[in-house]
Amino acid sequence: MALLDAQRGMLQTQLDRVSSQAARYSDSVTLLQALGGGWWNGPVTQGGATRASAVQPR
Repeated sequence: MALLDAQRGMLQTQLDRVSSQAARYSDSVTLLQALGGGWWNGPVTQGGATRASAVQPR
């Protein structure tokens, strides 16, 4: 019986850790969205055009 209680405690601790990680990732996404998101699309210049598209070839 003690072994089962120890295993149950270990599994509950692992579940709590995974739940905490999921909450942290979710909070990180919420923070990035609140800060404007879209950072993965590259740098943006004034007017909304990306720097690469704003540069005209000569």
